[in-house]
Amino acid sequence: MNESKISVRYAKAFYNLAKEESLLNEARGDMEMLSELFISVPELRMFISNPIIKPTKKEAVLKEIIQNRIQSITWSFIVLIIRNNRIHYIDSMVRVFLDLYKKNLGIMPASLLTAVPVDNELRHTLLRIIEKKLNIKVELEEKTNANLIGGFILRIGNQQIDASVSNRLARIRKELINGKS
Repeated sequence: MNESKISVRYAKAFYNLAKEESLLNEARGDMEMLSELFISVPELRMFISNPIIKPTKKEAVLKEIIQNRIQSITWSFIVLIIRNNRIHYIDSMVRVFLDLYKKNLGIMPASLLTAVPVDNELRHTLLRIIEKKLNIKVELEEKTNANLIGGFILRIGNQQIDASVSNRLARIRKELINGKS
């Protein structure tokens, strides 16, 4: 069975259990904390992914680090995936769980690429406009790229709005080249 199927099955099962137990928000918080932990401590990620280390040792180390910081339902989930030898899929399980959570709330991921960082006022205005026009909630990920020169590129789902200066210059250049032929 491939990683994607395994991750989706486990994440869906945990999501449904957390929802049944009315602990969905708490489980989301735990999953976000785990994601941040594995990003900020790559050695821990390497440790739990190491097939040579016994599951009992992985469980003991994780118990020491996180058991008191997460809900018992989340700890039970972690113990289950350790004992089923699936802990090395935890990153993708967390990602799938968080995607399910956002989808359930009607939150769509969006990315905004600008030449310079956007200030808070502009960010809030943009979010209000997007949410009102598309009638959705948006979780905005912001990135910068000086090559845009100015303007922005906004991606929501499979839609993209490219209002960057670099794109406009490229179109003008293309028109000038095609016009000379």
